[in-house]
Amino acid sequence: MKKLLVFFVASVSLLFLNDSTHVIAQESKNSSASTVSDIFPLPPDRLPNILGQQHSYTVTYRGNGEAVVTLRVTLFNVNNTSLETISLRVPRVQPQDIFSFQIIREPQCIQYGQGNGTQTPTCIKYQDPDYLQYWYGDAKYQKATHKIGGDTVTISLPKPIAPNTSGSFILSYRALGYGKKDIFGAYNTTFETLKINDKISDVVVGITTDSDLFLRGAKGKISYRFEEPMMAMKSDTLSSPARIPQVDQFVQQIGQGEITKKATNLQPLDSYTVKVSYADSRWKLYAKEIIGGILITAVIFVAIALGFRFLMRRSTTEKRASSDVSMISNIAIVGITSFGASLILLIFTILLMLAARMLEQYYLGEYSLFIILLGGILSVLVYGLFLLGPALFLGFRKGIVYGATTAIGTILWLVIYLVAFLLLALSTQTAEPPIRIMKSLMGQPANDMVVPETLSPPESSKAL
Repeated sequence: MKKLLVFFVASVSLLFLNDSTHVIAQESKNSSASTVSDIFPLPPDRLPNILGQQHSYTVTYRGNGEAVVTLRVTLFNVNNTSLETISLRVPRVQPQDIFSFQIIREPQCIQYGQGNGTQTPTCIKYQDPDYLQYWYGDAKYQKATHKIGGDTVTISLPKPIAPNTSGSFILSYRALGYGKKDIFGAYNTTFETLKINDKISDVVVGITTDSDLFLRGAKGKISYRFEEPMMAMKSDTLSSPARIPQVDQFVQQIGQGEITKKATNLQPLDSYTVKVSYADSRWKLYAKEIIGGILITAVIFVAIALGFRFLMRRSTTEKRASSDVSMISNIAIVGITSFGASLILLIFTILLMLAARMLEQYYLGEYSLFIILLGGILSVLVYGLFLLGPALFLGFRKGIVYGATTAIGTILWLVIYLVAFLLLALSTQTAEPPIRIMKSLMGQPANDMVVPETLSPPESSKAL
């Protein structure tokens, strides 16, 4: 037993001594002045995009129903051969004025040699650029050739994407046929993304319009001004890779718009549709809602009139002789009372809004909460007094029918004021700052349109 214990202790001691010698040797080697290089390799922070490609769209609609589509595709080549061509199918429309170019980035340095203190360390190992991660600037652009066969656009990349590396390219075109004009003059559009024989992990579609148009459901406008750089990209100078710093921001903004829709995990040859409406006037864009509101208001008025007439007919026969004059008088009293109460509420509301706007310009400190509470209490009292007060007064004096009619009449007058102010706001609304994405890219004026021809049967796309 003693021998076994001694043998175990000796073995552990030898292992510890061996590890210590190795550590000392490493420290000695690192501290030596004869080191060739002090290398700090960066581990790869990416994984192959096995879920599919990434597609970003910006779609700009024009006043004649035309759409200008800009697509940025980012992909990872999982094949064993270089990727030279990519085929995409364009559903619904016949694309015109197609323009494409490849985004080319320089390799990234991941290992540097040791510098001598006066010179910049030289790079001894490079890594292919990662297009799947966010990046900005330091990119070159080169024209890509394309050909059309039926509804399929095949793009030939000037620089093939090597196996197990990523790449990116831009495709732009204009087309008619995405929307139809309704009887009020608004365009109802359905945009469908391009199809490709590969999985798509993320799709982002940004919808916008020209500056003089209104997009239904839009919360704001974004101004894009890239006419000069995009004209430069259409020039013959891009037959070889060239750097255009102004275009870097534009490339990153593809996918933005007044309305943005997203989809994930599309299967091969699947597409994603986005439906929007736009017009050159808010009247045309919301004509259905305006007409519907007017009809509903008219129906309510007719229903009240019929109900009031029905209740009056049920009066006693003894009072029927004198009821004609009294009914006209009572109707006049109800109408004047409800109109006066609603007018007072309208004036109070306008004054309250003006006061709130004026108070926004001043810092009230600890008094702001007190003023807000006092204004809220005053609003409740005023609205309650002039909305319910006249109705209760006439109800006690002439009956519940007159009281209820007065309250309903006051509310209807307020609805009429609301509709009138809404129509006034829509009629005086002006357009926001101009939004013209890729307008100069098309090369032809907006009125020079080509009617799409009948689509031919789809051809098979090239698999990645």
